[in-house]
Amino acid sequence: MNQKFNQRFKETENHIKSQLLLLLAEKPVEKISVREICERAHINRSSFYLHFQDIYALLEQIERDFSKELYEMILLQMEEHIDDRSLIQSFFVFFREHAAFYRAMLAGHLSITFFKEAQHSELARRINVLRGLEKQSLYQGNDYHMIYFVGGLQNLLKVWIEKGCRESPETMAEVIYTEYHRSGTKENPSSNEPTDHSTQKRT
Repeated sequence: MNQKFNQRFKETENHIKSQLLLLLAEKPVEKISVREICERAHINRSSFYLHFQDIYALLEQIERDFSKELYEMILLQMEEHIDDRSLIQSFFVFFREHAAFYRAMLAGHLSITFFKEAQHSELARRINVLRGLEKQSLYQGNDYHMIYFVGGLQNLLKVWIEKGCRESPETMAEVIYTEYHRSGTKENPSSNEPTDHSTQKRT
């Protein structure tokens, strides 16, 4: 009985999330009411508040779901040794597909947890490999580079989304790839040409 109840509870929660995402494609979050979500989801207000404190709590839960999905997607691509340009491109494709949602997050000044988690993860190591910094003692055990990189990427993504994702994911991937290879080469002058590390074996 409990298992059946838990399944129904989860289904209702997912249905509430999907209705908010549909509404975000039609209007900004500040014009969406709990009543409207409930009408779309065919539930009463008490059911909504059983799951979420308010609409912004609902947004934050969806964001955590999306961040987990994005993180797992990127790690899988890394395990499959996808080339770096394609890896970065898939990142922008993901955000473009969910642009209405992330525009609402940014409008509400809500944080995107993916960026915070990325600073202390396998993804952080891959970014240093991309820039040829993984063996430089300056960066060993030092988070300053990742703070710099993630902060820049987050702001670039914010502007891109606010402008309606006018540039293609391919263009955005090329901007990131070129700039960070160029920067990594300056800091590692012994390398005359940037190297795509995605094909190297991991040790």
